[in-house]
Amino acid sequence: MPKTVLSAQIISKAKSGTPMVTFGDGNGPKILIVAGVHGNELPAPAAAMKLINYLNGKTIHGTIYINTLCNSIQLRTYPAILERSKSQYGCQCL
Repeated sequence: MPKTVLSAQIISKAKSGTPMVTFGDGNGPKILIVAGVHGNELPAPAAAMKLINYLNGKTIHGTIYINTLCNSIQLRTYPAILERSKSQYGCQCL
């Protein structure tokens, strides 16, 4: 996981729900990216967080919706997953 202020804000919001990050001007095509459906699979949320940090501040024609931790409740219920996330992905989350 990227260790940025933006990532920390998203992870903090995931503690009380499912955060949705939106980029773009609202015109043109729209896309929804969902990660973290299975709380025990961490590569997709890590990739979504990297994408969010990459897109932050860029001009987007259209709209991109990104849900990074769709099932944050399940992730919080698996301590072993959290320990693995800390060692493999550098995540200090949830």
